[in-house]
Amino acid sequence: MADKNLIILHGWQSKTKRWEPLVNILSKNFNVYLPSLPGFGNNKLVAAWDLSNYSNWLTSYIKKEKIKNPILAGHSNGGRIAIDYLSKGGKAEKLILIASAGIKPKPSIKKKVFLVNAKIGKMIFSLPVLNLFKKPASWFLYTLAGEKDYYNSEGFLKQTMTNLIKKDLTPVLRKIKIPALILWGREDKATLLADAYVFKNKIKKSKLIVYANAGHNLPFVLKDKIAAQIINFCQ
Repeated sequence: MADKNLIILHGWQSKTKRWEPLVNILSKNFNVYLPSLPGFGNNKLVAAWDLSNYSNWLTSYIKKEKIKNPILAGHSNGGRIAIDYLSKGGKAEKLILIASAGIKPKPSIKKKVFLVNAKIGKMIFSLPVLNLFKKPASWFLYTLAGEKDYYNSEGFLKQTMTNLIKKDLTPVLRKIKIPALILWGREDKATLLADAYVFKNKIKKSKLIVYANAGHNLPFVLKDKIAAQIINFCQ
């Protein structure tokens, strides 16, 4: 059995089954843990969570599974959780950020227009007859604004997402003292390449690798290359 423990924290709305091809490769070199994060799979939330809840959950998970010296690999929202966990004193051997969330974007003109239109649309499609078209209209508007994850979230998960994205982790990045590998797709529209350079500049012992023809689905479309970089980084 491998002597290194790797915990993969998946992104928002990501299904653990999608990670199986990458996990199968990494399992030759690591004891791989791929938990379904609270709010996804069969892990339903009974209340809205914030980032501290997820950090506390990760602490409890590591303790429950008796995982020693874990290497944390976080994709998208999973990276956000890993960063918050480490900034609050959580222990890990190394950190791998794959298209990580955690940098709060400045509101763009597109975003401001979307918020105004969303408020107007909510009033218009609350009217009799027009409310029959509320769902498809909402889907179109959120898709156009690049907010499909929010649209697809329901109940406590929707408020949880709101709680997570309003937290900017930029000020705590310098607290991360362990080596970090940052993997990014140049064409990523969900977490912009500019964020990758913020992580690189703020985390002292970090290395950034950018893939020219990849986006946010980096760990799935380039699984062999991503696995090779992770294995090399952790040796």
